[in-house]
Amino acid sequence: MKKHQFAIGSRRSFFKSAAKMGLSSAALNSGLLGANMLWSRGALAQEGPAPKRFITIHITNGAHPNNWHAKGEGSDFTLPQGSAPLGINGIREHCVFIDGLDGQGGHGPHHYCIANDKKTSLDIYAANTIGAETPFKSLHLAAYPQGSLSRINGNGIPFDLNPVKVYDRMFPEALGEGERDWTTIRRQGIFGANLKMLNEFKKDMNATQRDRLDLHADSIQAMSERIQRAASASGGAACTRPFWDGAITDTELLDNDALTGAATELRTRLSMDLIALAFKCDLTRVATFSFGHSQADVVLPTGFTWHDAQHGYNNHLKNPQGRAWFSEQMVYLMNLLASAPDTDGRTLLDNTLIYLTSDMGNGSAHDNARMPVVLAGGLVKGGQAINMGGAFWNPLFDTIADALGIPLDAADYPQYGNGAGPISGIVA
Repeated sequence: MKKHQFAIGSRRSFFKSAAKMGLSSAALNSGLLGANMLWSRGALAQEGPAPKRFITIHITNGAHPNNWHAKGEGSDFTLPQGSAPLGINGIREHCVFIDGLDGQGGHGPHHYCIANDKKTSLDIYAANTIGAETPFKSLHLAAYPQGSLSRINGNGIPFDLNPVKVYDRMFPEALGEGERDWTTIRRQGIFGANLKMLNEFKKDMNATQRDRLDLHADSIQAMSERIQRAASASGGAACTRPFWDGAITDTELLDNDALTGAATELRTRLSMDLIALAFKCDLTRVATFSFGHSQADVVLPTGFTWHDAQHGYNNHLKNPQGRAWFSEQMVYLMNLLASAPDTDGRTLLDNTLIYLTSDMGNGSAHDNARMPVVLAGGLVKGGQAINMGGAFWNPLFDTIADALGIPLDAADYPQYGNGAGPISGIVA
């Protein structure tokens, strides 16, 4: 028997019905979000393509090239210590390892790795295209303060350090009263928030509008019951299950700078959990995560700061260890996405592009040669290593846009690749 999953699209139908009653979608959106109500985008899975999603992972200070880049090309390659975790079964076949790309940036101007020479970064442009219909156009999370990566018209966007606080903003207390009880919320369904809001709207309606809204409320309740039954039978309801169950009591680890390895790991893992959960609920389709700026003293669980792993002997010894830990975090995120069903019967990973990047090639030399870049997910032809032979990285940005389904000839496309076009053989 075919299982049902939560899918996308019920909100659009609701707004169409509301419009016939003289209610604008703008007013309804404003009311729902402004009143701290979570609008459920859930419905039973429908035929058709799932939305594409985009994640950028930024690791400052590059990598020791000999301990990061793949040895070999095509499908016949091995991975050294720094990238080895990405070579395990179930992960390797989803990754494209790119060597021989030269970029620009270095200390300070991190935005080049996601904006090239443009004033608005590619993640923001993607948020306004593939993520235009979601409640939150993009997420910007970090393990350490970061404000110069994602940009709008040349202005840096602040990154959130506390994923639990971001979670509270994205998943407000759905029923609007009492203590948060996720078991109750799951049982009653987030549709309850919508029904409560509809009742508030009824106060300002005439009799005809109230009758029509009652009919629509009945359909919402019926759909809610269908979803509850389907979820109970199939183990679904993924988007009503929080990634945080209240077990974290020492949130000071998340409120302060990442001064300990435990804080860095906690902040990183919860950020990855939040990204996956937000994708499940289609609250956003674009997320950017940074491990901090190039001068940041980010303490890793390996016992040293990432900045101290850049120079001299440490660049050969500690840099590969640190990069291996970073790779493990990417594996963690990929596994989360791979285990989550999407609306088309595939997985979230199948419909996501992950862009692993840096502001430098080799942090020891502060250069921008051989940038450590990986493209991963189901939107690329994984399981291969490519060497660009020292080419400038213009085509990388067009490759990302093309994989996301963004027309490179669109009138408003900022030409991130400056006309280079995508790298052949990468986009699925």
